[in-house]
Amino acid sequence: MTLVTVIVGVDGSPGSRAAAEYALEEAALRNAELVFVTVVMMPEHWASGMLATQPSPEVVEGVRAEIVALINEVRAAHPAAAEKVSCSSAVRIGEVGPQMVEAAKDAEVLVVGHRGRGRLASAVLGSVGLYCVLHATCTVTVVR
Repeated sequence: MTLVTVIVGVDGSPGSRAAAEYALEEAALRNAELVFVTVVMMPEHWASGMLATQPSPEVVEGVRAEIVALINEVRAAHPAAAEKVSCSSAVRIGEVGPQMVEAAKDAEVLVVGHRGRGRLASAVLGSVGLYCVLHATCTVTVVR
C-alpha cells in the first residue's frame, strides 16, 4: 500500500497558517502523511555586495526551526486530527513555485495559502498559488 501524502506550503504568513490547519484536517481525513514545505529563495546579493550561491546554513536552520514551531502550534490547535497524522518538514532552496510543484510531484494534494509574504500580497491569487495550480500534477487546494 502506497502512503498518501499531503504537501502544504508554509512561509510564516497568515495565509500559510490557514493552509497548514486545513492541510492537517485534510491529511487526517485521507489517513495521509503531512509534509510542511518551505522554500528559501536563492540570494542574489547580500548587503555586502558579494554574490552568494546558497543561503547560509544558519538561515536554513532558522527556517527549519520556524517550521517545527508551526507544526507544533497547528497540531496543538487541532489535537483530534493531529493524533491521526504523521507530520514532517522539508526546507527547499530555489524559486518558490517550481520548488513547491517539485515537492508535490508524488503527492495526492498540494495545499497553499491564498496570499503569501511577497510583493503581490494584494493580488487576487498569489503568484505561487497560481503557479502551483497551473503546473502541479496533483490536486491543488488554495486556502483563503
